[in-house]
Amino acid sequence: MLLSVVLATKLSCTYEATSATLRNETDMRALLEFKSHITEDYLAIFDSWNGSPHFCHWHGVTCGIKHQRVTHLNLKGKRLAGSISPFIGNLSFLNSLDLSDNSFRGEIPE
Repeated sequence: MLLSVVLATKLSCTYEATSATLRNETDMRALLEFKSHITEDYLAIFDSWNGSPHFCHWHGVTCGIKHQRVTHLNLKGKRLAGSISPFIGNLSFLNSLDLSDNSFRGEIPE
């Protein structure tokens, strides 16, 4: 019986860790897709947006403490140009997005 409880606990923890990793992967991919639509980055803001530090430490990105999901994206006045990737909609925990004072073109994705 004890072995069953221990095994069930380990499986549950593994599932939760895998699930959290997949959610984090979704946020990271959405941010990298956003970056790929930027055509001008005069201030080199996106130099930190790579696989090395966790995306929660990337310039302009704020994550929630509990789930490590993107909650705020603030790139106001960073002299960026390009279009807004529709993948931004995959940031399901995003509460605020500030892209003002930049040169984005095209439609705002739904």
